[in-house]
Amino acid sequence: MLKTFSAVVSVICLLCGSLNAQGSKTSEPKVRALLLAPGGPTMDLFTLDIKTGKVSGPGLVGARGISDPFTPGALAFSFAIEDKSKENGYRPVADVTLPPEGKDFIVLLEPNGETFKTHLVRGKAPRFGNSATMFFIATDVPIGVTLGDNKVVVLPRKPSLGE
Repeated sequence: MLKTFSAVVSVICLLCGSLNAQGSKTSEPKVRALLLAPGGPTMDLFTLDIKTGKVSGPGLVGARGISDPFTPGALAFSFAIEDKSKENGYRPVADVTLPPEGKDFIVLLEPNGETFKTHLVRGKAPRFGNSATMFFIATDVPIGVTLGDNKVVVLPRKPSLGE
């Protein structure tokens, strides 16, 4: 009788642990993008899982506002464009590696020939919100900025937030 009771308790514990693990799955990170190009062009970008080659999207990305969220499906992925000359029909144009901490990111895409350099901003950063201003310079010289009473030093190719 005691062996039966012990086996039943073990099975119940395993089931509870299994259900708890399924219920506590973390949501996948969301990524939004902004193209850092003058003139406000827009383009359809796809996400390409580097390991599996799985493609999803497209999402419209432009220079006039942050895109709708992408769900890349992996921490390491590429943004890609359609290219019929490639075997899978897509050409990677920007490689992105997200940190394991955090679930909301904005990828700034800086043109670099036919590809893009990527710069990551945490969407949930304490100073990032509706009243914040983000500075980004594509020069090699730091610039000092005064915004109201706040002073910010904007380092080359490093997103800086001011309020």
